[in-house]
Amino acid sequence: MGTEEHPRWLVALLIVAIGVYAWEAAGLRPFTVGEEVMVALPALLVFAGACWPRRETETPRAIRSSRGSRLVWLALVGLAFAWELFAYFSSPREQHPTLSVIADEVMSVQPGRALLFLAWLALGALLITRRRALPR
Repeated sequence: MGTEEHPRWLVALLIVAIGVYAWEAAGLRPFTVGEEVMVALPALLVFAGACWPRRETETPRAIRSSRGSRLVWLALVGLAFAWELFAYFSSPREQHPTLSVIADEVMSVQPGRALLFLAWLALGALLITRRRALPR
């Protein structure tokens, strides 16, 4: 077993622990100290991982965005903006929800908040692991 490989039971245990953490964080009342701590801890871990010094033999390399990826992001932002404008000016409003109304519906229950919290944690993990995997 190489240094990059982990036993399956360890990966499964980590996934369960992250799921329990997200469920507990989602169960706390918004804007309380406990909830803020539960959000701040993974944010600090991602920040520390992003700031962790590289080995001296590695040289920093600028990440170049391809034109295609910029166009995809521009299209996604444009689509979200168009959705918001269309929904905002359409009536009846109940039949044309804005993205914030949809997000409020999802986050009004603990499973929805837990899933969004898991997605947020996954994004942080992706950012850190991608940074480590990029060629230098």
